[in-house]
Amino acid sequence: MLTIDLQGGFEGDQVVIAVDGREMFRKKGVKTRQQIGLAERVRLDVEPGQRSLRVSLPDRALQQELQVDTTADPVLAVSLVGGQVEIGPLMTPGYL
Repeated sequence: MLTIDLQGGFEGDQVVIAVDGREMFRKKGVKTRQQIGLAERVRLDVEPGQRSLRVSLPDRALQQELQVDTTADPVLAVSLVGGQVEIGPLMTPGYL
């Protein structure tokens, strides 16, 4: 299982998530709830091992790719910062 928290900076965006080139999530209107700093929690059922993760916002022509080891059921955070998509490990969030 791969968990992705879409956090800060989303303003009604379309978000597309692909793993190993296969689209696994697409949603329009993704918006960060400022009170909790979370827009959406996405859980993807993926095979364990090294996987290529791509998060894109087609309406903004933004995307970021990252190699992820899904063996240990990682949880990642995705935010929009300074006009860029940032993907990293989830630090202790306030919304759990």
